[in-house]
Amino acid sequence: MQPISALKPAFTGGEFAPSLWERVDLQRYNSGCKTLRNFFVHPHGGASNRPGLQYIASAKYGNKYGRLVPFEFSKEQAYMIEFGEYYCRFYMNGGQIIAPTSTAAWASGVDYYIGDFVKVSDVIYRSKTNHTSNGTDHNTPPGNTTDWEESSVYEIETPYAETDLVGLKFVQSADVLYITSSDFYPRTLSRYSHISWRLELYPFEDGPFMSQNVTVKTITPSATTGTITLTASEGLFDILHVGALFKFDHYIEGQSYTGAFTGTGQGTAIKCGGTWRIITHGTWTGKIKVEKSTDGGTTWTTIRSFSSADDYNPNTYGEEDEERPFLVRINCHSYTSGTINVDLTTDAYTHVGIAKISDYTSATEVEAEVQEEIGLASATADWSEGAWSDYRGYPATVNFYQDRVVFASTKAEPQTTWGTKTSNYVNFGRSDPLVDSDGITVNLPSRKMNAIRHLVSLGKIIAFTSSSEWSIGPALSGIITPTSISQQFQGSRGSSEVTPEIIGNRIIFIQPKGSIVRDLVYDYATDGYTGDPLSLLSNHLFQNHSIVAMAYQAEPDSILWCLRNDGILLSLTYLREQEVVAWAWHDTDGDFESVACIPGDTYDEVWFIVKRGSQRFIERLTQRMVSTDPRDQFFVDCGISYDSPKTITGATKAEPVVITTSEAHGFSNGDLVDIRDVQGMAEINDLRYKVANATTYTFELTDEEDDTDIDGTAFSAYESGGEVRKAENTFSGLDHLEDKEVAILADGNVIDGITVESGSITLPVYASIVHVGLPYTADLETLNIEFNLASGTTQGKLLKVAQVQFYFLNSRGGWIGPDKDHLDEIVQRTNEPMGSPIVLYTGPHKQPITGDYKEGGNVFFRQIDPLPVTILAIIPKVTVGG
Repeated sequence: MQPISALKPAFTGGEFAPSLWERVDLQRYNSGCKTLRNFFVHPHGGASNRPGLQYIASAKYGNKYGRLVPFEFSKEQAYMIEFGEYYCRFYMNGGQIIAPTSTAAWASGVDYYIGDFVKVSDVIYRSKTNHTSNGTDHNTPPGNTTDWEESSVYEIETPYAETDLVGLKFVQSADVLYITSSDFYPRTLSRYSHISWRLELYPFEDGPFMSQNVTVKTITPSATTGTITLTASEGLFDILHVGALFKFDHYIEGQSYTGAFTGTGQGTAIKCGGTWRIITHGTWTGKIKVEKSTDGGTTWTTIRSFSSADDYNPNTYGEEDEERPFLVRINCHSYTSGTINVDLTTDAYTHVGIAKISDYTSATEVEAEVQEEIGLASATADWSEGAWSDYRGYPATVNFYQDRVVFASTKAEPQTTWGTKTSNYVNFGRSDPLVDSDGITVNLPSRKMNAIRHLVSLGKIIAFTSSSEWSIGPALSGIITPTSISQQFQGSRGSSEVTPEIIGNRIIFIQPKGSIVRDLVYDYATDGYTGDPLSLLSNHLFQNHSIVAMAYQAEPDSILWCLRNDGILLSLTYLREQEVVAWAWHDTDGDFESVACIPGDTYDEVWFIVKRGSQRFIERLTQRMVSTDPRDQFFVDCGISYDSPKTITGATKAEPVVITTSEAHGFSNGDLVDIRDVQGMAEINDLRYKVANATTYTFELTDEEDDTDIDGTAFSAYESGGEVRKAENTFSGLDHLEDKEVAILADGNVIDGITVESGSITLPVYASIVHVGLPYTADLETLNIEFNLASGTTQGKLLKVAQVQFYFLNSRGGWIGPDKDHLDEIVQRTNEPMGSPIVLYTGPHKQPITGDYKEGGNVFFRQIDPLPVTILAIIPKVTVGG
């Protein structure tokens, strides 16, 4: 039988589970792979080896878990926050935030906040406390170790231990990050500048409260204002109630004032819950007004004015829209004659007071501070306990919806959500009667009391519990209000503790056991939410494992990065509208422990905490293919780049050529330098020279071998631009890779077999652009070859692949064979000048494959060098045997 070319034009099926390797009937079979290790799939169909991981910093504690949290004020201002045990550190623009070079000296009488820097004898110290400096108890470092520690890394304290970090939930609004945990009072992390962040208690007001007491148990406040004692009629209080709010309703009877004015003056103030009435009698000439005070009588504003010239007596009423009871009075501010007889009355109302428990005495007695004046110092059974406290627990999750902050799920009320007032992100108050902007409290009508784990805002609030999904939104209109709210059951899959991600108009979430990934999207046809499993065809990547974190990278390739509990990284290329759902897996010399994504200048940056041996590092996935120059390729992990270009501003047509730089170049006579990208005098590009007669901004070019001057008299005239770099062979600053054998790309050439010793390496050659880091292997293996035969399928047949044609894009290097144990290296050197790196190749590449007939007819590709590979298509030439 003549050989047949079997085209594999795309890889958008991702890595298939072994249980599906024979499922040639699946629509996505021809775009699937057996293996995608350290490869990821592009939405357009090709597959590339992942870029390397840039070393940013070492975590504060190498022996403790840490977590990365994104903080995005805008596309231009984004930070990565390292949460560790009892601390936060901050990163921006690809680096760790440290003390500025302009750090001021310590001074007395200054208000210092946690994280502030001072300089003492050229040593940087960081404040550990908020304090005002003085010469006694808050004096200068280094002697004052209570307030200061020697460090130039910006850091603030937190209350979160290592074991608390995984349970934290976050949502951001502008410069404020809201933080929740069922075990901690909610907090806000606010940015004031790059080196000024403050972690503060979330200052919630006016609730939220649990349902009103329905027992005969009463609470008696000892007074209506100030510091008071609360006495319960039977055991009620617990020491964990300290800090809890209690609300008291007292029925206040209607009040009245009767007076007779024969001159100007004010009457006695009375309490009003909203409605007041006024009646005057007699014949009088003058002016009076009804006034109100909302601050206990300190200031007064006019409600209504009345005047008479012996011809009028008002008999009317008014209603005031105030959240709290207030005072009203009569003010006779102009008098001429007669007696003004006035009756001012107010209707009965329910007075709502709030107190915060400050100290515990016994189960029936506590001390409290009045937050809102209490109506009466008398017993009431109409009381409500605050929903959040050390006793009842705190909300486990938070999000924003229709300009409200919405919290959910305490230990005492696991299926309750609480929304603030509209546009007031701290107030949960409710009016009587209710108004649309009031705070909202709602419980899921579920028969199972599984706690709400996540709130996702997408059209409506989607509440995920461990067993179900619910939508919470407006009942009648587009605006949610306390009287217009609908809760609808949307499914019974449930969610794990991993925070869902939004991709387009879809929610991606992990089911409770951590091994199934699903999407959820609104369906107009059913007026509900529906979705599909995304991990079905690649379920082997999840078996006996669970996803513990994920982050979505929208640009450039729409990839969801998922961390597995064994430290393996998974990637899902997800473009649902094009039916692209492609999983792959990634490993490194260590374990991936945390992942987060923030916007960068030209791509979305994916950051990781990676545990390597006894250390943990903050690393960032680099941007792939920033250029096609082989010297710029970064395909190492935990890597560092050595590249310090100096900008050229001039080059003389002389003997020798004199180079001028825009800044002090720092070169010394005898140094080797490389020049590139000069416009005009292109003759000096991509060559190495020796420096002679160096000054601060200039130096002469001489031959690197014989020191003769470079004669530029016949060269083209210099026009603009260009860069010069010093070439070296010893590179330090690699302490984090001590005793590791590293992969090296030096001026675009691969060097291996070198181990880091004393934090440095020595190369066998000199180079000016060097990337050093841990090597990793990228593998791609095709599924069994399938095409129609006259006798049926190729499955079960013996196949021989004698040759394969790859279509590459900007690629270099690699090994090809029928399986991982029988590989031949790609030979690519063409016509580059001696000493120049091999260029990246785009186009077809044919390679013979050694092997005999066997079932499957697979093709295996491996990349072990720190070089880029993108495979667009694979065409094996297949001969069918028996």
